[in-house]
Amino acid sequence: MKNTCPDEDIRLVDKYKNGDKRSLETLYNKYKVKLLRIIWYYVYDRQDAEDILQTLFLKLIKKIHKYKHYKDVKFRTWMYMVASNTAKDFLRKKRPTVNIETVENYIENKYEKVFKKVESMEMIKEVQKKVLLLPIKYREVISLIFFENFKYDEVASILNKPLGTIKSRANYAMNLLRKQFKVD
Repeated sequence: MKNTCPDEDIRLVDKYKNGDKRSLETLYNKYKVKLLRIIWYYVYDRQDAEDILQTLFLKLIKKIHKYKHYKDVKFRTWMYMVASNTAKDFLRKKRPTVNIETVENYIENKYEKVFKKVESMEMIKEVQKKVLLLPIKYREVISLIFFENFKYDEVASILNKPLGTIKSRANYAMNLLRKQFKVD
């Protein structure tokens, strides 16, 4: 099968499987920021997201032997799938509430420099707020596609859903957003 995993990730996974504990630390440092951001889209709380990230890497330590790079699945995609499932597990155990002030602060801090260059800063904030208030099955798809720039097929792998389901959810979420903004 075609190997689509970055050589560096494969090398680090193989080294870890052979006993090199530092290789997992390298993977952690490589992906922690993006994973933390993806987890945040589920829980909206920095401390919870950091706790979930730690849980995620404990799971990876236990499950990394199950990852096979010859299965034509990128390590990064597999890891994001585990992150998504770990965040969902957390949500099932703890039903967090959305603190819109936390969301607004995050958005303002994260994108402040970018927003200064955009004419309609308030509109962008409003769109992001609306996305964050979508039901989770639509929010996760929109967040991964539009905020994290994953392709539809990668999102399907991450969420372990058929490609058609991902496209349908993205389309439905966009229709919900259009209705909220009264756009035809």
